[in-house]
Amino acid sequence: MGTSSRDATIVSILTKKLRVLSHRQIAIEFFEGDYSNAGRCLSRLVASGLFIRQRLIARTTPVLSGPMCVWHPSLPEPPFNLLSRHARKRWAKRPSIQVTVFMASKRLAGIVGTTQKGYLAHPLQLSHELALAETFFSIRRSRMDVALGWRGEDSFPSTKTKSPTPDALVVDPSGHPFLAIEVAGHYAALRFRKLHRYLASRSLAYEIW
Repeated sequence: MGTSSRDATIVSILTKKLRVLSHRQIAIEFFEGDYSNAGRCLSRLVASGLFIRQRLIARTTPVLSGPMCVWHPSLPEPPFNLLSRHARKRWAKRPSIQVTVFMASKRLAGIVGTTQKGYLAHPLQLSHELALAETFFSIRRSRMDVALGWRGEDSFPSTKTKSPTPDALVVDPSGHPFLAIEVAGHYAALRFRKLHRYLASRSLAYEIW
């Protein structure tokens, strides 16, 4: 594809780990906040047919400085009602803004062997996807081993069941998942409970951000 190592890293993230990134996120994480330099790189990737660029509306992301809940199989069930109240409160009255976002194109998906469609199947979930990206970068800054093992929801094996699906799984070098990651939206307590029971039944630790 003739990309630099930095370009290749962004490509890898948008094909294996996340569905969408904003111009702001890419500029901050990979260009030391230089929006113009980031824009030139991204325009080149769009022109080459690897990325799709869109201008969409999203709610601003609350501060995600760390997980609101960490669970592993030796712990009791977390307080689902408390988690729900906290998650709902932090998303309440978040303003909506226009955001320039980038996604892997179908052409890029064909090159790397993934399943990106080149658009969001549920555009109203953009706010959640951008919050998930903020979580990924927060983890990447402090726990690179977790970031390297991070696999996005689209990379999970397809299933016909209606089991809850976490936003990301973290796998070890052999490909075995050892941690699930979920970014809580405006969730009811029941949603937290169902996700917990699904992951607990698999003895899988998780973090809720």
